[in-house]
Amino acid sequence: FAPLLKRTEITSAISFPLIVRGDILGVLNISRTAEDVFFSESDKEMLGIICGQAALALENVRSLEMAKKTTRMRTLFEQYVAPEVAEILLAGDANIMGLGEIKKATVLFADIRNFTSLVQHLELSDLRMFLNEFFQVFTDTIFQHSGTVDKFMGDAVLAVFGAPVQLENASRAAVRTALLLRERFEALRSRWAEHVENFQTVDLGIAVTSGRMYIGNVGSNRRLDYTVIGTPVNIAQRLAAESSQCRIYVTAPVREAVCGDIPTEDVGNLLLRGVEQRVKVFSV
Repeated sequence: FAPLLKRTEITSAISFPLIVRGDILGVLNISRTAEDVFFSESDKEMLGIICGQAALALENVRSLEMAKKTTRMRTLFEQYVAPEVAEILLAGDANIMGLGEIKKATVLFADIRNFTSLVQHLELSDLRMFLNEFFQVFTDTIFQHSGTVDKFMGDAVLAVFGAPVQLENASRAAVRTALLLRERFEALRSRWAEHVENFQTVDLGIAVTSGRMYIGNVGSNRRLDYTVIGTPVNIAQRLAAESSQCRIYVTAPVREAVCGDIPTEDVGNLLLRGVEQRVKVFSV
């Protein structure tokens, strides 16, 4: 507004900065054109009070808009990643590319068996409806036990326990989740089998493993995936493929963590595809 102050008809003018917590939000300028009329000390005091209130009002509006924007962004994020992950990614001090750590955690992998043949006998609309129900059941159950849904992979789910949400006994939480998943999946399958006979052949493989793994962002500057990487993750996927009749397979570290609380049976040392050494496996 500097050019406006150069107008010849202006006889007096006063400018007040709008300041909140040291930040200048703007400037309020008031000019007079009447001759021999100037601003008094009381005018300055009154304008100071008005400007202070105006600055607070502007800051409140700006904060409210920022809160709305953050809420919308968090809501959108949580449609694609777990709420805990969304919170980390939205943190103002987060280094997105460097976000990650190596730590001990537990993973649960669940895979629908005989799903490929089922797809051939289902309408695409019904297929989508079933998968949505399947993933809803799994998401609710995993969240119920403070787990994090890492990703959906076609007809499979990968969940993490113990990171980023810390748990006293991540393996126990994961196994309890697996037991409840099995129960709820049986109910879901039975309900769909009443309308589509092919659902009677649908099975579920579940595996729970534990160990050190990388948890964090993987990808490029343009596309990132917050996920888990490591041998326990690979073993969980291979073990779920070996499971049938909704059995839950767990590895020795998981069995040790739940021993005395959840009964297990020795399955033996299994040779898994892509894994060099045999893996000691137990069934829940």
